[in-house]
Amino acid sequence: MSEHKMELSPEPAPEDKLVKYCAVVSDANLKGPLLVAALEKVKPSILIVRSTEVTKDHLKAGHDLSLVIRAGAGVNTIDVAEASRRGIFVANCPGKNSIAVAELTIGHLINLDRRISDNVKDVRDGKWNKKEYGKANGLCGRRLAVIGLGAIGTEVVTRALSFGMDVVVWSRSFTPQKAQKMG
Repeated sequence: MSEHKMELSPEPAPEDKLVKYCAVVSDANLKGPLLVAALEKVKPSILIVRSTEVTKDHLKAGHDLSLVIRAGAGVNTIDVAEASRRGIFVANCPGKNSIAVAELTIGHLINLDRRISDNVKDVRDGKWNKKEYGKANGLCGRRLAVIGLGAIGTEVVTRALSFGMDVVVWSRSFTPQKAQKMG
């Protein structure tokens, strides 16, 4: 049995060391036929996408693919059945963007209540309607229903409670114990 010495470091590997082991191609504009062409040319073994649709044609063009990763929750943009048929693993990264999505959700709630986007449009058009845009009910004391208490739902509830909202939740995994723990 041979011994392999592994060097561990809390710092990321320098780029020159990474080049020895892999090539990274990053282009968020590759979609449809452009992605097919890139897969045929680059011949990657791993494809990482965010919201890009990965179809049967893409999987067929990726002769060397062994793994497709969706950088986010869900795999609804990937033809999982075709990937399975070709022996290509499919994975995702659930929960990695849950805080950002929850913050955006609360931001939209504030926007709806305060009509911020309408106000911005009017100000850009040279109108200042303080009386109209000063009308708001606020979020405190308002009821919010959250359907599903996964990573995103949990983060939304945490933020809604901090605004003093009355939160109602439905989730298959929600229990009275979990409700008490969340506040």
